[in-house]
Amino acid sequence: MKLIVDINSLEILDECLDNIDVVVVGYVDLAYDSGMIVEFDELVSLCDKVHQAGKEVWVNARRIVHENDVSLINQRISEVLNTLVDGIMYTDLFFYMALENTSLLKVYTPTTYVTSKYDLEVLKKKHDIVLASPEVSIDELEQMASMNSICYLFGQMSIFHSRRKLLTNYYEYRLWMYDSDKKYLLKEELREDYLPIKETKLGTSIYLEGFYSSINYVNRLQKFEFGLISGLFLTPSELVSVINAYVRSDESLIDVKLVRGALDNKTILLKGDD
Repeated sequence: MKLIVDINSLEILDECLDNIDVVVVGYVDLAYDSGMIVEFDELVSLCDKVHQAGKEVWVNARRIVHENDVSLINQRISEVLNTLVDGIMYTDLFFYMALENTSLLKVYTPTTYVTSKYDLEVLKKKHDIVLASPEVSIDELEQMASMNSICYLFGQMSIFHSRRKLLTNYYEYRLWMYDSDKKYLLKEELREDYLPIKETKLGTSIYLEGFYSSINYVNRLQKFEFGLISGLFLTPSELVSVINAYVRSDESLIDVKLVRGALDNKTILLKGDD
């Protein structure tokens, strides 16, 4: 299995590049859930380093596209990305159309859509590489394992996104000072979980508490061509530990709260009286 890492610091490449096959980085205006967002000069420097090592660079472009964004995104793709990187990770199907006349890999990575091997095979006819949803059991994931497909190995899962700047609006309403450099957590009145909430210029996202991890099942996922690790909400040193943990199949190296999502669940189809 080839390892894809959505990095959160350029410095981790000095320690981990030998173990990474594809480096993913967010590019300005295109991503809201990447481990880091870079400008043009940083992207050029990163591509030089990664390509010299014989590895690939994909851009995280996992954002929702609105009509007034189309011109800017097309410009980013044609003037910058098409000559620098190897592929684009996206969830909005606008990018599929925008990439039609480029040589870039079309990497379709929605986290909830692709829940069966049939979904996966149909979508691979249109996209070069497709992410299997992590919101299924290990038995179902194992059935989807194939070439040109990705399994989600590790990361914090998004459960909500709005284009509105919800944190800014909340703090302005309360007449409090909002510090965009701080980490914020959201707690519902009747639940115990503290959910990370993150605002960027592209909107606001809420994530599940804990990091989804499939490390104890990696031996059953080896037929996937790629495995994805996200560095979002990790420190650089924590991300290095996660990468090393997957390379060595040693969960004890990871020192953050882990969750298994639906991996241990059994799928049950319920049929109503009708």
